[in-house]
Amino acid sequence: WCLERKIGLEEAEHYAREAGKRAYAGEFRAKVLNTLAEICFVRGNMSEAIRLIEMAIEQNPENDSYREQLERFQGNPGN
Repeated sequence: WCLERKIGLEEAEHYAREAGKRAYAGEFRAKVLNTLAEICFVRGNMSEAIRLIEMAIEQNPENDSYREQLERFQGNPGN
């Protein structure tokens, strides 16, 4: 919700990081990492966004959208 509206992103990042610590490995953790990566991207932290989406890819390598997300992050230094 916060990400879609681009409000409260600092708090959203905090909660997404907490969720990532608790998420089971695999597809669910990948989804959390993807959301966290997107929050970091919107907040301008490109290196963290790339690191997190790479972790999501490791958790769910079959999901091509994460690779597309990585390409978008690497090709777009701004939001």
